[in-house]
Amino acid sequence: MKLDRRLAAILALGASMSVLSAQQPAKAPAPATAPAHPVAAAAPAVKAEPSTILLHVSGLTKENQAAIKDALATLGPQMYVCPKCKHEQAAQGKCETCKVDLEAQKLRSFSNVALAPEASSITLTLAGTAPARLSEIESALARSSVKVEENRLAFAGTSTLILTQGSSDNAPAIEKALKDSKLFDEVHVRFDAPRNEIAVRVHAGATPPMHDAVAKAIESAGTKARLNDVVWGRPVNKT
Repeated sequence: MKLDRRLAAILALGASMSVLSAQQPAKAPAPATAPAHPVAAAAPAVKAEPSTILLHVSGLTKENQAAIKDALATLGPQMYVCPKCKHEQAAQGKCETCKVDLEAQKLRSFSNVALAPEASSITLTLAGTAPARLSEIESALARSSVKVEENRLAFAGTSTLILTQGSSDNAPAIEKALKDSKLFDEVHVRFDAPRNEIAVRVHAGATPPMHDAVAKAIESAGTKARLNDVVWGRPVNKT
């Protein structure tokens, strides 16, 4: 009899524990542990666009495009380079640092020349190793009776305007006139005494100004200085 009572008590206790266990909510799974060293998302690569010059021209045909491409592809200054430290300059002589003779080297102004006779346009990609001058481009084109339409030439990016018939006293007035015109985001004027010309380093914003508008802004300074040439790319060291 006593055994039956104990057995009944044990069964009753087990039943009550089962009820309590069923009433308790299930535990949520533990959150995943964050990695000790999270991997940062890779930043998208920024592609640097090459500097190009777009020229609208007259006289470009399918017949003369091969000669024109050859003439433009070979444009570039004769430089003298140190074989050791790679210092380069326009004048022949010795490297002041390494005390060795500089070696002659022909640089190229353009890494690519693209002609479009059907659109009467030429696209030049700067090589980055030598400057490109508008006057030299026009001389190369003239040999094939092709002419740059300067009224359609836009000054995109960074370039240097070369002014003649001016003096050092004209520099402040020219700089003010160009800044007041708001054609460029940046304007830096200096007088190049050895060449007797004014060099204006400019940088255009989102809307590149046209050649004629820049020429008129320079004339508005009230000096005799006139826009004579344009240089793209880095300048060449004389010494």
